[in-house]
Amino acid sequence: MKIVDFLGKQYVVEGTVGAPDGAIFPYTLPSAELVELRNILVSNMDLGNRIKMFQNKSKGIKKVIELLIKYDDILDDDLPADMEPAPTVDATLNDDLPDHMAPTPTVDEAPAETESAKPTPTGEAAAPKGKVRDGSKQAALIELLKRPEGASIKEIADALNWVNHTARGAISRDLKKRLGLPVTKSRIEGRGQVYRIAS
Repeated sequence: MKIVDFLGKQYVVEGTVGAPDGAIFPYTLPSAELVELRNILVSNMDLGNRIKMFQNKSKGIKKVIELLIKYDDILDDDLPADMEPAPTVDATLNDDLPDHMAPTPTVDEAPAETESAKPTPTGEAAAPKGKVRDGSKQAALIELLKRPEGASIKEIADALNWVNHTARGAISRDLKKRLGLPVTKSRIEGRGQVYRIAS
């Protein structure tokens, strides 16, 4: 049996007998979690781009197992002094995890203040939590919303060649949740809901 520790979880990559309690078998994960795990592994090892889905789940499971083994091998190898090993738990990677996959903090790591005690951004734009790649569609979306007139969902979808639900999801998931940007919306006659980022 071979087990790989990754982001505070134990994944069984070889064998099935004698797995410790709480160990995860990749083939038991739903497709969405499997894709997310693959994307985090690939990102952590700089091996490629994110994907949205596997065309074949069984091939996806094999790929995730290969990546977990490769990740474990990288940690086991002696690295040159000028290279640091990839961290097993990285706070920026945990932002990409769905809530049910995020590692549980230990007593030493537990946050000192509660979520409600954190200050919320006021009228001025808060500094983004994550990074936005220049020239990306996310950067273009931010520029559209920073304009004084803002942008409607239809305007965003047309400008970025997206469908409406992709534009809504990008605002909610990427801008508000991941980057923590203060996105506001208001209804304007003739344009519908118009979104803006206060600047």
